[in-house]
Amino acid sequence: MVAMEKIQVLSLGAKCYGRALSLKPECESLWHDLGVNYYRQAQHSSLHDESVQLADKAMKCLQKAITIETCNHQLWNALGVIAASTYVKKFKLAQHAFIKSINSENNNVTAWTNLGALYLSQHQIELAHKAFKVAQSLEPSYVACWIGQALVAEHIGSDETMDLFRHTTELGTHLEGSLGYAQWVCHTIFDRQLDKTSELYKYNILQMGAVTSAAVSIAKYTDRKHDNPTAYNIHGLLLEQESLHKHAVQTFERAVHILKQSDNKSHLNMALSNYARLLCMVGRYEDAVTQYQTISPLTDFHDVCGLALALYKNNKLKESYQAYEQALQLASTAADKSTVLAAMGMLSYKFKDVDRAKTLLFKCSQLSPPCTEGILALCSLGLRHGDFKLASAALLELIKQENNDQFCIEISFMTACLYALQGSYNTARNQILKAIHKYPWRAKLWQQASKFMIQFMPKKAKSAAKCGRIATEQDFTVTKNGISLSLAQLAAGQHDPRDSNNNCVKTAAKMVHLYPGEVNNWALLSASCYANERSCKALKLKSNIDNNLNIKLTQYVLQQAHEAKVQRLQPWATNQMIDSLLQCRQYKEAQMLIQSAKSQWSSNAQIQSQLDLMNTKVVVCQKGNSSLSESELEVLRNTVVKVATSTFAWQMLAEVYVSQGMTVAAETCYRQSLQVAKSAKSVPLIRLAYLALTMSSGSHGNKEKWNVLCQEATTEALKLDPQCTAALLIQGILHTIAQNQRQSKRCLQQVLSHSSDYSLTLARFYLMKIYLDKKDHDAVQELLDAAKVCSDPGQELVFKLVESSK
Repeated sequence: MVAMEKIQVLSLGAKCYGRALSLKPECESLWHDLGVNYYRQAQHSSLHDESVQLADKAMKCLQKAITIETCNHQLWNALGVIAASTYVKKFKLAQHAFIKSINSENNNVTAWTNLGALYLSQHQIELAHKAFKVAQSLEPSYVACWIGQALVAEHIGSDETMDLFRHTTELGTHLEGSLGYAQWVCHTIFDRQLDKTSELYKYNILQMGAVTSAAVSIAKYTDRKHDNPTAYNIHGLLLEQESLHKHAVQTFERAVHILKQSDNKSHLNMALSNYARLLCMVGRYEDAVTQYQTISPLTDFHDVCGLALALYKNNKLKESYQAYEQALQLASTAADKSTVLAAMGMLSYKFKDVDRAKTLLFKCSQLSPPCTEGILALCSLGLRHGDFKLASAALLELIKQENNDQFCIEISFMTACLYALQGSYNTARNQILKAIHKYPWRAKLWQQASKFMIQFMPKKAKSAAKCGRIATEQDFTVTKNGISLSLAQLAAGQHDPRDSNNNCVKTAAKMVHLYPGEVNNWALLSASCYANERSCKALKLKSNIDNNLNIKLTQYVLQQAHEAKVQRLQPWATNQMIDSLLQCRQYKEAQMLIQSAKSQWSSNAQIQSQLDLMNTKVVVCQKGNSSLSESELEVLRNTVVKVATSTFAWQMLAEVYVSQGMTVAAETCYRQSLQVAKSAKSVPLIRLAYLALTMSSGSHGNKEKWNVLCQEATTEALKLDPQCTAALLIQGILHTIAQNQRQSKRCLQQVLSHSSDYSLTLARFYLMKIYLDKKDHDAVQELLDAAKVCSDPGQELVFKLVESSK
């Protein structure tokens, strides 16, 4: 098989046409085809003189064909195209040929379009517009005439240019239309003087999905034309706008490869700049530096800034700083200088030169307009080093720009940080809420409020969950929004299997399905499943999640955290794994895991102490209801003393003392837990109150002391959280025991109005006792109806109580 080039095939075709004409010299179609063949050869010839000769031969062939058949509109049209070509340039003859073609066939859309193109090339815009208009009226779906109108609109600067080019891409695939539309989309989105908030921009770019449509159109162009670097460059820019960075890198690489074979230095430098920028985006920093350094001469401000960024990303800080110094010299506007000074200030902080960083960032803030990122960095620097005056001054500058919603999230965050670091958590939260009232459509602000309340105001976990839910409803694609919602639901105790709409397990599972590669999502799912299983156990409900699943999930999290080197997650996953094993009574496996973890973190005293504590917990669980010896209790005490700042450790010791009947020692441990607790004091207070209630209701002595202790503990818990249902329930039961029905009724009714968990069942049970004693049948019936409506899991207990009273 012999391989032939296109020019060789065309040459062979011309010989065949010549042979055919020798047999039939008066056939006009053969002369037409031979002329077109010569014209195609002229287009593909690499020598200009040869192309001119071939085009002249094509003209003679078409003229011979016309002498044979003077009324054939296709012959006149072909003659016009060749006469108007760059090889012949006989424009008057071309005009005459197109008009003759039209006269021969009135509905000749091709000739009208070609005539319009001829007028357009000769800058006769009005005549071109009329010709294209006639072509459109003859055949509205003919793409070429619409492209002609788009070019006319482009020439006169009409706002309809992009619309016309877009319409050509909708009618069909045409190289000129695809390139024209993509070029106009790029021109529009990169025009800095254009108002991006205008209705015209929103319609042309956003509503019509211009970037995606243009990227598809130009892709069709580059599939057919492999030698146009401009098309590849435009395609790369559009792919970059769609965040398809890897494909954009390949496209820019192709553009650079083509331009390196030409002498066009300016276009090569632009392509190299785009290529280097995308390499930096995909993390190929060393290659990006190489491409930037290939640009010659490297004197463009943006290219030097790009080189500096690539060097910084490549951890070459000194060279990066020098590049920014060069960029500062090249900066022509105050805004550019401010931006470079901000970058230099941030780099100086990387060098641990805080004074120079402050100086550069302060200079940046003094220029007009100042770089907002530089002021944010200055504010962060002040907060990081406890310089609240500096941070406040920077915030005052930032607040001047609070109407710019581009930075509303950062300004809100910095303001909240300033107040939070000074202990004003309510004011800090209110600053975020103020920003939300101003920009309620910004999902990140809702997520910011959720995260802040989880971290600094855990009592507001339900509010945090509400904010997290709004954030996910606005934009669930952001990973952190789903994590914030799941974490807030977990903190708020929203893992009741009876509530499928407000369930952290469901949210965490959805996040795992969306982002299975995020180990944090798996950790949240593991914690949510663990909480759900424990909740079901407490409520005596059947759970779809068993401990074996918890063990498998935690094991996977531990493995992934180790592979991803997530240091903070590994100790948590280890503790979670040990606890899950204890729930399954797999004590040997738990002890083996503890020994393995102790050898892994042998140098970390804090983790060692926590593992010792977990080991002690394993020993206690193994004993079950059996009594611990004095030596075992001493080991437990010594372990807790090692982690004396752990409120959990003191509470665990207290529980052991309670199981051994050492209530006074348990009380002491709970009080010690309260002393070391920084913020989460509600749990030890409730446990202390429950201990006192148990002792008060039993046959133990000194009931007055336990009554007072129970009242004090619940009162303190209610000071921390006025709606604490556990404290209200314990107070209600205490008053019931003391036969103070009025106070008991008040507390229990508050539980009914605020609670949605198991305390609701208990409150309803004790209220039922009070109403039955009073023989208030209406109130009894109301409670029974409410129990039925909410499917109270303890309603059978309530019904039995009613039946026994009859």
